[in-house]
Amino acid sequence: MVRVDHGHGDRRCRLASLPLQFLGLRLAATVVWAIAAVLLVALTTATVLHWIRYRSTAAGHQLNPVISHFYGAPPMAFLTVGAGTLLLGKDWVGLPAAAAIDWVLWTIGTIGGLLTAVLGAAPWRSPATRTSPTPRSAAG
Repeated sequence: MVRVDHGHGDRRCRLASLPLQFLGLRLAATVVWAIAAVLLVALTTATVLHWIRYRSTAAGHQLNPVISHFYGAPPMAFLTVGAGTLLLGKDWVGLPAAAAIDWVLWTIGTIGGLLTAVLGAAPWRSPATRTSPTPRSAAG
């Protein structure tokens, strides 16, 4: 989700805010935003269903020190789709609705990011912190 949304999300926001606009630029950015919004809904639904149907597997992913940091991707996706909604979606849903949607997505993204940082990808889950360092550890 990060590659589809966060990586292209910042480009989409840059395209929408360029001082010099040319024909088709805003439309292209809006199409990318719409695709990202649909993917966000689909992948969020799939993640929720995964947690409901396969709770032990999902919990194992969250506790895995290698996989757990990927739980930071959805909060970034919520933030970038929210920014795109404010910049590009206001033409389709109106400014008050776009601002409300952005506020909700910003809140979900911020809380999700904080929870991920504290519960999921915290440094104490890192394989490097689970070992006992010795004087020879630095030399390999």
